Parts: sequence; structure tokens; C-alpha cells
Amino acid sequence: MSYRLQYLCDCMSSRKRFRPWVRSAILIVFFTMSLVSSQAEDDPRLIADLEGVVQIARAFDISASSTSKVMRLHFVEGQLVERGDLLVEFDSTVSKLEARITEQKVVRANVQHLLALEKLERLEKLKQKNAVSQADYLLAVHSAEIAAADLALAQIRAELAEVILGNQKLHAPFNGQMSAPRVREGSRVVVDSTSEIATIFDLNPINIRFPVAYDRILSSRRSVASREELNDKIELTLIMPGGDAYEHTGRLISNTFGVDTATSMGSVLVQFPNPDYVLRPGLKVAAKALWKELPQ
Repeated sequence: MSYRLQYLCDCMSSRKRFRPWVRSAILIVFFTMSLVSSQAEDDPRLIADLEGVVQIARAFDISASSTSKVMRLHFVEGQLVERGDLLVEFDSTVSKLEARITEQKVVRANVQHLLALEKLERLEKLKQKNAVSQADYLLAVHSAEIAAADLALAQIRAELAEVILGNQKLHAPFNGQMSAPRVREGSRVVVDSTSEIATIFDLNPINIRFPVAYDRILSSRRSVASREELNDKIELTLIMPGGDAYEHTGRLISNTFGVDTATSMGSVLVQFPNPDYVLRPGLKVAAKALWKELPQ
């Protein structure tokens, strides 16, 4: 409408003289056209226009469970991986030997347990004939109990050795994208607070944080009983930087727990499906919050 306004102003400011009633008619027609155009463009279901930034919804640090030497890295920065993909291999030489040692200890403990049970069985028969002392019989009972406990302990240690051996290979816990590796092949990883080898980022679903005036957040919380009810009533549509509409709609998952003291602004987190990984962290996007049905 701006070029029409400019044309109108040029005409009325020119040397041509318009009769007063003609000027009035022109103004009435122009503003009527402006009002109709504005009403056609505005969606009565529109609640708010939003601008936000894409954020990761979930991340997982890939780290060693014990001090180990990195033998091979099976990923590079930015690589897309699927759940179960092999990411890291450690030197498993010592772990394999430990597993074999514990296996033999289980065999040894099992034999000792069987011998203790056989001795107890013999003494029970002798006890029925009063051919063994009570002290010897009780000693055999306790020896069998100790042998059973030793066998259980050996089995637990063997299971632990198998777990440690299994941890010499790290796999992706879910589909996602890898960060840059923080170690090199051949380096020794020591378990401490900074022993992460890399981080895997889950890109589907993904979150978008939208700044919102805190009074509007309070108003929405008063108008509905729960976040689920609000999600049932509104539709959150996304507009990509190029102006195209994003094919999936979002759902509100949380609102801010803090408020900016200078601006009184809070924020809301909206989660969107991202199966094609189109939305990436740091991307600035626009969105519209719309009523699914106009409130009565």
C-alpha cells in the first residue's frame, strides 16, 4: 500500500486543484482499501510472533569407565552416527587376561564347593550313626557355606571382568551427531572429571528457545490448567530463515525459571521433530503461536 499512499500524496500536493468532496472521496477509498488489506493479511488465530534460537535437546558424553589406552577412534567431528555404532576402541589386552583369570577362579571355587558338599554329605551319614563328633560336623557345615560364598564371589568377579572387557568398546547410545574428539589415538585416558572423549548430540527432536515477556507467560499459565491443555489449544509453526514454513509443528515443553531483571523477559522451550536434521544448534528462526480454534 505504500506506493499508493505516495501516489496520493503526490497528486494532492501537485498544482492540480481538487474539489473538497473529491479529496474526501479519495481519502475514504484509500483508507478503506488499507483496512481491508490489513484484515486479509492478519490471521485472527494469531497469538504472537516469536523469534528464537535452536538448541540441543539432549547430549551424552562418551567417556571411559577405567584408565585405558585409546587404540582407535571410529568417528570424526560432525559425523552422523546411529545407535549401536562403534565409536571408540581401547587396548583390551589386560582386560582379556583379567577375564581369563576370573574364569579360572570360578572353576577353582566350584571344585572346592563340590568337595565341601561331598564331605558334608559323608559326615551327615556318619552323624546318623553317631560316628562323628558334633564339632566336626558343624565344621563341615560351615566349610560348605564358606565354599558357596567363595563361588558366588568368584562369579561376581568374573561378571565384573566381562563388564570391564565390554567397556573397551564404546558405542553410540542413540542416533546423533558427534563433536570433535578430545583425545588422540594412542593416548591414555585417565578417569576423572575431564575424561570425556567426545560428546554425541541428539538432533531429533530438537528445542528452540523463544524470549517471551514474563507477564505473557503468567497469563498463559492462568488461562489453562496444564501445559498439556495449552498444547492441545495452540499450534506452534516455524518459519525458516529463507521464509519457507517448516513442515512439523512444535510443542511447548517448559517455560523459564528466571527472568531478566532489565527487560522482564523470560523464555519458553518449544520442541520440534527434526528427522531430516534441518534444524541445527545456533540457527535463528521465527515462529507463530496460533489458536487451533478461536476462543469463544
